[in-house]
Amino acid sequence: NKNTQSKKTVVFFDAEKEELVEFAYKVRSAKRVLLLITNITITAEKEKTIQLINGAIKNYDFSVLVNNKSFKVECKRFGTHQFNSLEISSEISKTIAAKTKAVISLNAPEIIFHCYIYNNDMYFGLDIAGFNLSKRDYNIFNTQNSLNGAIAYSLVRDAELKEGETLLNHYANSGAVSIEAGLFLTSRSVNFYKKDKFLVAKLWNIDLKQFDKTKATKTKIICYDRSMHNITALKKNAQIAGIHKELSIGRVDTEWLDTKIDEKSVDKVIAALPIPSKIIGDKDIAPVYKEFFYQMDYVLKKKHRIVIIVDKDELLKKCMDKFEIIEEKRVMQGMREYKVLILKKKD
Repeated sequence: NKNTQSKKTVVFFDAEKEELVEFAYKVRSAKRVLLLITNITITAEKEKTIQLINGAIKNYDFSVLVNNKSFKVECKRFGTHQFNSLEISSEISKTIAAKTKAVISLNAPEIIFHCYIYNNDMYFGLDIAGFNLSKRDYNIFNTQNSLNGAIAYSLVRDAELKEGETLLNHYANSGAVSIEAGLFLTSRSVNFYKKDKFLVAKLWNIDLKQFDKTKATKTKIICYDRSMHNITALKKNAQIAGIHKELSIGRVDTEWLDTKIDEKSVDKVIAALPIPSKIIGDKDIAPVYKEFFYQMDYVLKKKHRIVIIVDKDELLKKCMDKFEIIEEKRVMQGMREYKVLILKKKD
């Protein structure tokens, strides 16, 4: 219930201190939450950019935030520039230290400031959590196609999963989608075990336990994968996340779905489907896709939604038959691009 503004990769909103800490603790799809100090347009040239940044922060009273605490400045940069992230963080650190006489601590800071540069947009502020919020503590046992927690959560939201529905997470890999669905439906923070890492909560004396208001869910989350290695990883990760009791886990090949799941009993499906490779060509993958959609036609209810995430979607689109795409997205996990396809059955 906030007025917001958005730009490429960022969202602005107004909040009180406690609201901002609560948001950072509960958010599932962000990398960073900052108390914004300045947002300016920079150039690719190093000296000019440093001049612009120093001009933007020279009149800011950092002593209100630092208050004799040790600090460091981190910088994350995307785009082509004539400077690197370390040069920017170093310059800002010098400015803050000169204004406050505070100690710079790279190893154990009490406060972290974050500078985020996306092409010619620069955002600088106090990092509320002090770490990358998209990384999950439960994601210990990985597989080749493990998904980032924030991306997995976004797939759950793309599926428009509602309380009391049945979700099938097929090709579940190491379980990020299923775990994120369980955490979301029970209102359990993905940072439940990270409370001691929230530096600003300590700085502002805010107890994060007050935001832990979980609930039970009647949603059935079915997690299937054809690989025993993936299922083992999924079970261990779900146990670490404390969400294993909410999941129904099993090693099931696609062609056996109709023997495990009742006809027209599934509301939503999320699947990270395999793709053609040097080892497995189109002629081997095409039958996999066709079998998947045959099984979806059997298990899905009339009002349903399928969310598929794949590296390449050309062959997949040729095998859909009774299904059609209602929305397409592209997402990046590191340097790897994925296609997200949201489907429904043709009328």
